Amino acid sequence: ELGHRVFGSMGKSHLPITTSRDLARQLDIKSVVVHHVLGDHSKMAPEIRLSDPTNSPQFTLAWDIVAFLDVMGQKEKLLQLKMPRTSGEHTVTQEVLKDTAGFVLNLRNVYQKNYESFQSGLTSLPPYAKVMLELLCFSDSFISSVSLALEDDTKVLGRVVGSYATLSAAGIAMLTSLASRHPLRGGIDVGLGMRLPSKEPYGAALVRASILEGHKAHWPRILIGTELWNFLSSIYSATANATDADALAAHAVAEKEMRRITIDPEDNLRVLDYLGEGVAAEARTTMGNSLVEPAYKYVLEQQEYWWLVGNTERESRYAKVRRYF
Repeated sequence: ELGHRVFGSMGKSHLPITTSRDLARQLDIKSVVVHHVLGDHSKMAPEIRLSDPTNSPQFTLAWDIVAFLDVMGQKEKLLQLKMPRTSGEHTVTQEVLKDTAGFVLNLRNVYQKNYESFQSGLTSLPPYAKVMLELLCFSDSFISSVSLALEDDTKVLGRVVGSYATLSAAGIAMLTSLASRHPLRGGIDVGLGMRLPSKEPYGAALVRASILEGHKAHWPRILIGTELWNFLSSIYSATANATDADALAAHAVAEKEMRRITIDPEDNLRVLDYLGEGVAAEARTTMGNSLVEPAYKYVLEQQEYWWLVGNTERESRYAKVRRYF
């Protein structure tokens, strides 16, 4: 709400705020430090710090990209847990723990390592374009976020690098989950927010991503929010005729990211194209046998199983994933 009142819908016209006093008057707060004014996605303000001398802490309002991912089917497995009394029950309990907590911990590790591997390949980028992912995990859900605020708001490469890393890590996580027989669903979007003292994101991006995951994804897939698409489109258009190295690189990265997104014909929503050419071209030799093939086999098995037991709702979910494959 705060972002909407100050900036309006992203990509449209914005309030003509020229001074800190103007902004404070519109927001009805006591003290505001404005570092830059937002124009559009390609010229996003690094941050706006909101402070009240009579209260603490101070909050910094900035743009984030957030991915909210959730492992499906864990509830049913966890409800099978019971204190083992025999050797046979002990074996069963071990398998349940391995299949739930063990997998979740492994997937978190895969996500973090993939992101770190991506970061290690950015040695040729200038320091301002290197970004840091924050990973917050709770139970079988995990939230990754990257701040899109930059110290130098004349450079846009860092913003698309952050979103590119987020999409890459989410795509690998999706394939890994299916290949490991633990499907996940998720949502990724951009929005205004702040960082709490624990570094966790708190704001519109988190809300949008969680709504995509919890209310719209429905079956194993990762939805892409409207604001993320607008963000990429805006940077791509704004840098189309660029001549400097930073903008040229940003244009190329934004184009790559947009190719990682496709329309799901099932409901015409944008989804992460984790099997698309944009991903395959970069990992054709490493993922074909180790991830894609077992992931597809799992999808086929699940569709057949739920059809045999007469659960048409779950059968239809995997039929949709099969059509995507």
